[in-house]
Amino acid sequence: MNCRSLGNQLLCKVCIVGARLMNTDLPVLISGESGTGKSLIAKVLHSFSDRRNLPLVAVSPSDLIDLDGPAKVLAKVKGAL
Repeated sequence: MNCRSLGNQLLCKVCIVGARLMNTDLPVLISGESGTGKSLIAKVLHSFSDRRNLPLVAVSPSDLIDLDGPAKVLAKVKGAL
């Protein structure tokens, strides 16, 4: 993919990294400022991955504030507990 052909080089780089990640067996942490499209990137990665038939589990910082944070994350996955 040629990033010079796209208007936004940063978006192109995100797409290249996403293409490398989507079929790996790695957890992915997407971070950034509010309103930068983190949820969109997560949904796109998930929908094109081998795990597209499994639930997408999105975790927000508020889920991890107290000691019950990991339990809240697991509770989001149906049947995890």
